[in-house]
Amino acid sequence: MLRIRLVHVGLTGNVQGGFRVVLGVLQATNANVQQILGQELTLVGRVKDKRPQDDSITFTSNTILGAAKVMIGNVGMDGEAKAPKREIKVTGNTFHGDLHLVSGDMGGKAAENFNQFFWSSK
Repeated sequence: MLRIRLVHVGLTGNVQGGFRVVLGVLQATNANVQQILGQELTLVGRVKDKRPQDDSITFTSNTILGAAKVMIGNVGMDGEAKAPKREIKVTGNTFHGDLHLVSGDMGGKAAENFNQFFWSSK
């Protein structure tokens, strides 16, 4: 009998502040487990019908001396309908170079292309 006790599924956080599930990692790991073992991870069943909590992100009062690339959102997240609503405030910042600001969630080919080109130094 094969028994798996531990699987890395994209949990982030700590005991004091709580944990969050990175859904894209959990879904990919679950797909592999289903393909090999024919079973679903227990955590998938627990979070399947839960909508992610809404997020509020504030990027304010920063001074950026060079070029800046800022991405606010989830890269590699599948199932955009399950992405949390997000309020983003970008105010009172000073940028002394080029600014590239992207906000949103993306998965699949869009995520691959984003990671390939957005972070490059060109």
